[in-house]
Amino acid sequence: MSGKKSRAKTITKKKHQDLWLEAFKRTYTILGACEMIGISRQAVVNWRNGDPDFAKRFEDLTLDIVDRLRNKGLVKAINEGDNDMIKFFLRAHEPETYREKQDIDVTSGGKSLSRMVLVFPEPAT
Repeated sequence: MSGKKSRAKTITKKKHQDLWLEAFKRTYTILGACEMIGISRQAVVNWRNGDPDFAKRFEDLTLDIVDRLRNKGLVKAINEGDNDMIKFFLRAHEPETYREKQDIDVTSGGKSLSRMVLVFPEPAT
């Protein structure tokens, strides 16, 4: 051995986590981010389970990514006139206003409702 010290830089766990989170922002997938920076998926699982700060940053970033994807999907639906996607979005975010409504008229025919058995037909598919 020559006694020379290795010039390779050691990357701290925090730096690895920062690099992974940046890769996750770009790829939107856990595996894609792992492959981008060359770590195992298990490393991310371990960080999430053992490091509350990383788990919080991961959760915050995941929510940001979901928001970005939702916005992209909605903009695309509006620009392309995709009414089904627009309805889906509105029902998901404003269920009281945009839910499917069914009115059921039940009459007793002069009998007490407590003795009647109500049978509802299956919805048509």
